[in-house]
Amino acid sequence: MHGLVPASLAGYQVLIPGDIVIRPTDLQNDQTSLRVGIVRNRGIITSAYLGFRVNPAFDPEYIFQYLAVLDSEKVFYGMGTGLRQNLEWDDFKHLPILVPPLDEQRAIVKYLGHAHARINAAIAQKRKLIALLEEERQAIINQAVTRGLDPHVKLKDSGVPWLGQVPTEWEVSALRYHYHQELGKMLDSKTITGTSLVSYLRNTDVQWKGINVHDLPKMDISAEEYDRYTLSPGDLVVCEGGEIGRAAIWRGNKVVGYQKALHRLRPRDPSRDMPEFLLLVLRAATQLNAFDDGHVSTIPHLTGDKVRAQPFAWPPLPEQQAIVAYIDGRTASIDKAVAHMRREIELLTEFKTRLTSDVVTGQVDVRAVAATLPDLTEAEAAETDDEPEEDEVSDEELDDIT
Repeated sequence: MHGLVPASLAGYQVLIPGDIVIRPTDLQNDQTSLRVGIVRNRGIITSAYLGFRVNPAFDPEYIFQYLAVLDSEKVFYGMGTGLRQNLEWDDFKHLPILVPPLDEQRAIVKYLGHAHARINAAIAQKRKLIALLEEERQAIINQAVTRGLDPHVKLKDSGVPWLGQVPTEWEVSALRYHYHQELGKMLDSKTITGTSLVSYLRNTDVQWKGINVHDLPKMDISAEEYDRYTLSPGDLVVCEGGEIGRAAIWRGNKVVGYQKALHRLRPRDPSRDMPEFLLLVLRAATQLNAFDDGHVSTIPHLTGDKVRAQPFAWPPLPEQQAIVAYIDGRTASIDKAVAHMRREIELLTEFKTRLTSDVVTGQVDVRAVAATLPDLTEAEAAETDDEPEEDEVSDEELDDIT
């Protein structure tokens, strides 16, 4: 047994393979996550979940696929009670269920098993190729921000393990000498008056690809606090927790604050340093474990002291500009290919959802096709829920894209 194992099973539900699990809580605030799963191994759940045992007149896999369709079509969000809209057994017990004959249920399960396996394999292949392309992008960034663009430049030891050797003309110094650092405002819902509400960024809003500006929460930030707790165009926003060091540049013009889970970095002298270069340096630093101090911590944090003291290699501004332009040019085709494949994954996922819905609701008759398909093994049936690993992508396929 692995994970957290209770001393007693009192208060837990013991589930067996074929049972259905529903996550019934917080429909009001979370309308994105999927809520239905099928049990593959004997185990336990807490009272925070609903466990269903399937009537022998039904195939458990068919019931799972049917409920998964209702889940993906957000049927459950029209149900539930209470302030946070939680589901109870009473919400399910009168739920209409289509009842095809048992042999047709099994034909549906068999057909979808094969269809899902093929779709999942295609998605897995694309995700693996995306990972390889992102590795190539990261290698381009790492090389340029630590060695520069001249392959023959003289190098010196930086004294920083993750940096190694850097060009001799580059300055190696702590970030505090180049950027002002400020930690965001502590969120305290008890002190919100509503008199000076300002939208603010959270850790999850800051991603390498950019900053989310939609449906932002609000907190009180008075006009006197704007200098400290709001952003100006060109400010770097850096995650203090989670994926520590993850960063993006604020490009907006409206007044936006930032929570204490984020650092704001602002150049001391814009004629000496450009945020776009530091953003690339931070990408290299996180990938090369620059912020790992060797201490075991369940919740790592990038404190203000650590940010200010973090040493980096600083080329002159013209060289920073040249490096940023070089990386933008080298990675443009990679970014385009990654975006294209992500869109293909979205379309495949949508097709899988639509196909499943049409089949389990009888819009498409698959009995004749299913009769020609081999039976899925137990392991193959379990893998159709996920996206299995595929063979490695060849160098030729990578070259075709880049």
